[in-house]
Amino acid sequence: MIKSLTARAAAKPAVTLIFITVLGLMLRVIGRDQGLFQDEFFTVADVQQSSISGVWHQLVHGPEVTPPLYFTLLWPFAQTGAPSFWWMVPSLLAGLAVIPAVYLLARRIGGAGAGLVAALLVAVAPSFLVYSNELRPYMLLMLLLVVSTLALLEAASGKGRWWWVLYAAAGSLALWTHYTAAFVLGPQAFVALLLFTKQRRGILLANLATGLAFTPWLPFVEEKASMSWYPKPRLANSIVLFRTFPGEQFMPSTPDAAIGFFKGQFLLLYLFWILGGLLLWAAFRSTRAGSRPNKDLLLIAAAGAGMPLGVAVNSIVSNYGMFTPRHIFAFAAYAAVLLGWATVKAQGRLRVALVLPMALILGLGVALHFTDAADKPPYWEAAQLVGQKVERGDLVLDALPGLGRRFATPYRLQSSHGTVVKVEKFEAVHVITTGSSKGDVWLVASPRLNRAALAALKSLRRHDYGVRQRWVFRGVARVIVIKLARPK
Repeated sequence: MIKSLTARAAAKPAVTLIFITVLGLMLRVIGRDQGLFQDEFFTVADVQQSSISGVWHQLVHGPEVTPPLYFTLLWPFAQTGAPSFWWMVPSLLAGLAVIPAVYLLARRIGGAGAGLVAALLVAVAPSFLVYSNELRPYMLLMLLLVVSTLALLEAASGKGRWWWVLYAAAGSLALWTHYTAAFVLGPQAFVALLLFTKQRRGILLANLATGLAFTPWLPFVEEKASMSWYPKPRLANSIVLFRTFPGEQFMPSTPDAAIGFFKGQFLLLYLFWILGGLLLWAAFRSTRAGSRPNKDLLLIAAAGAGMPLGVAVNSIVSNYGMFTPRHIFAFAAYAAVLLGWATVKAQGRLRVALVLPMALILGLGVALHFTDAADKPPYWEAAQLVGQKVERGDLVLDALPGLGRRFATPYRLQSSHGTVVKVEKFEAVHVITTGSSKGDVWLVASPRLNRAALAALKSLRRHDYGVRQRWVFRGVARVIVIKLARPK
C-alpha cells in the first residue's frame, strides 16, 4: 500500500510537490495570530531601529548573541509597525523553501518518491510549523544548510563551477545566520574530502572562501558566545533530540508548560524515533547485499548528525552551553531526507508496521499543534494588556516563575509607565508592596499562584487593596493578570 501510494505520487512529482508546498503554507498560516515568546522579545528590540546601521549597532552592543544576517533581512518588514504577520514573512518563506529543497536532496538518494515523503514530513511536522512562525533565524539556517549540502553534491558530481559558488555562498550565509552552522559545515566538508577524492581541490577552495567571508564577524564571536546560558547535555534533557518532529519546541525550562504536545507522554516521542531507527535499519538491510555504499547518503547522514553531536560536544567541553531543541533543529531536515529514503527503500510488511504508527504519532502531533495547549506562552499578550492599561504611578508585580525577562522584556517594549518588580522571594513581598505604589497594582502570575503571588495578594489586602479585574491568557503556559486598587 505504501509503495503504491509513493509510486502514484512519484508519477507526477512536480504536481505533488506543489500540492505539498501549498499544504505546508496553509498549515503555517492557520492559527498564526499568536504573540511572541522568549528570544523573540530580543528580536523585536534588535530590529526596531531607524536604519540597518542601527540594527547592527544593537546586535554588536546589545544582549543578542546571534550573527546579523536574519535581523538584516527582517528589518524592512519591521518597518510596518508593531509585530504582525509581516514580521513573520522571512521565517515563513524560509520554511516553505525548505520543502522543495529537502525534496531535491532526498531525490538524489531515493528518487522522486523519497523526495516527496521527505517534503511531506517537512510540510506538516509540528516543529517545522513552530519555527516557520517564529521571529528567530532557525528556519533560515536550515534552508541555507540544506542548500549547501545539495550544492556540494551537485558540484562533486561535476555539474559545473556555479554549484561550487553556491556551495561556498550558502555555507558563508549560514555562518552569518547562526554559529551552529559550523557543526554541519565542518563534518560535511570532512566527509566530502574522504568520499569525493577527485574534487578535493574544489571542496578546499570553497570552504576557504566560506571561512574568509565570515572573518569580519570573528572579533565578536568570543564575546557573544560567552553570553550563552543554556544548559549542558545530560540525561534529563536528552529529550530535546526526540521532540524534533512530533513534539513541541518551546524551551524545556519553561515553568508550568507541558514539555511536549503529548502532555509528558514521552514514550510516544521515543517510540517515533525508535520506529524511525528500525525503518532506517530495514532500508539498509534491503540495499546492503552486493551494492556499494551510496556516497550521497553517507554525506547527508554525516551532515545531519553533525548538528546534535557538535552542539553536545561543544556544550560539554566549553563554557557555552547550547543544548536546546532550537540549536539542534537544523538536523531535522536531514532526518526527513533519511526517513524519506528509508520509507521507499524498506521492503515488505515490516515497512508497513513501522511507517503506519509513525504516521499516527505525527498526525497526533499535527492535530494537537492547533489546540490552545500548543500555543506559545502568552507573555506577550499579557504584557500588551498591562502596557495599554497601566498608568503612571502604578506598580506591576511580576510573580511568574523563572526568568524575569519573560514578562518584563516584552512589557518594556510596549510601555514606559509603571514600575515593574520581579517577585522571587515571597518574604520580600511585604517590603515591596508597603507604601511603594501611589496607584493601582497589577499582579502577573501563573493561574496556580505560587508562594510569591499568594504572599503579594495577602500583603496587598492588608493594605486595603481589593481585586478589581482579572484576565486569563491561555497557551502552553497560562498567565493570569489581576488588577488591584484601594477604595476611592
